[in-house]
Amino acid sequence: MFKDPFGLVCGGSGWQDEIWSDKGLGWDFTECCQGYDDCYLNGPEGTGANCEDKDRREEERKECDDKFYNCMENECLSAPTKATMENCRMNRNINYFFVRTFGGNYYGKDVD
Repeated sequence: MFKDPFGLVCGGSGWQDEIWSDKGLGWDFTECCQGYDDCYLNGPEGTGANCEDKDRREEERKECDDKFYNCMENECLSAPTKATMENCRMNRNINYFFVRTFGGNYYGKDVD
């Protein structure tokens, strides 16, 4: 499991904690982040991340990222107000941007 110095589930490298949110009023991405971390470590099927075949590795990584996005979207859909849903979706988009942009080096690795 990825760990960060602030004890948050989401994020993981410290610098991201300034912009990465685990939860807000009416939404909580903690379970989504844990599922994402597990997917990055164990692959989307839970049988181990494929790091040998570059194309397959990227397909698996994208599948993990998309599962993360969908989990966050489901959390946003349960938000109690429209304003809360908009805030949730803004954070969902930021989180997804970061995993797609910077997550490649972490796929298949257990980072402490």
